[in-house]
Amino acid sequence: MSQINILCRANAPNRGVGTVGTPLKSIYANVWKLDALRQGDVDLLQWDIDIRPERAGMQVESTEPSGSGSGSGSGSGDSKKDKKEARKLAIALNRRIWDAVVKQKPGMFPQGNLWAYDGSKILITTLVLNLPEGSDEFPIEVEKENGRKETFIVKLKMVAVRKINEVTEWIRQGAVLSYPADVVASLDILFRQTPSSQCITASRSFFNPNTPNLVQIHGGYQLWRGWFQSVRPSCEGLVFNIDLQFSAFLPEKSAVVFLKDLLDLRDNPTSVSERDM
Repeated sequence: MSQINILCRANAPNRGVGTVGTPLKSIYANVWKLDALRQGDVDLLQWDIDIRPERAGMQVESTEPSGSGSGSGSGSGDSKKDKKEARKLAIALNRRIWDAVVKQKPGMFPQGNLWAYDGSKILITTLVLNLPEGSDEFPIEVEKENGRKETFIVKLKMVAVRKINEVTEWIRQGAVLSYPADVVASLDILFRQTPSSQCITASRSFFNPNTPNLVQIHGGYQLWRGWFQSVRPSCEGLVFNIDLQFSAFLPEKSAVVFLKDLLDLRDNPTSVSERDM
C-alpha cells in the first residue's frame, strides 16, 4: 500500500494558487492504494462451493423461511432473528468444514495459491485447485464440538474468472464500460479472509477481542471499537478503505453478575425491590 493523491491538480479549475492560510504538506485519509494490484496481472478464480452432510436428513444451512404464510407482529420479528442466528451458526460450521479441507487435503492447493471463503457459497482462489481424484466432489470428516466426528460432502465448481484489469480499464474509460462489480466483490472476499478467521464479525464489521479496544457502559455491556473495510476503485486505481465501527457486546459472565450489573447493584444488597425486579 502507498499514499494516494486525492486532489488531481490537472483537472482542477485554473484559478491560480492560494496565498492565504497555512500550506499543507499532506492530508491523512482512511484509504490506501493497492500497489500490488496496480498492473492488473492477477486473475481471481471464483468457485461455487456446496457443503452437505453425508447423512441424509441433516441440514448445514437453510435460507428458506420455516413454516408457511407470512407472520406479523413480534412473531415475524422473532422469525427473522432466528433465521439470522441460524445463518451465523451455519457460516461458522461451513468455515470449520473448509478449514478441515485445507488441513486434510494440502495437495489440492498449488504452491503460491491464495484462497478466501465467504462462509456460504463463494470460494475465491488465485490458482486452479487440484481437485482430488479428478472429481469435483469429495468427503471430509470434521470433529464436532461434542467430540463426535461427522462426514460432510464438499462439492466445488469453478464458475468464473475475475480479471482485475477490468477494474483498471473501467477507471480509464469511465462510463464506456459497465462497472465490474463482480471483480470488486471478489477482492472484498479475498481481503476479508484474514479478519474473518481471527476476529468477531457483526454484519460486515470486524472486532478484535485481543486488543484493548473496549469501554464499560451501563448495564454490564461493553462498547467495542472495530472497523469496516472495503475495496473500491478510485481515479488512481484500486484503494483499500477502512472506517471505524462501534458496537455493544455482552461479556461472558454468570447470571448473578449480569443481573447485578444490569440493575446497577454494586453493594450486593440483601434484598431487591419490586421495582428492581
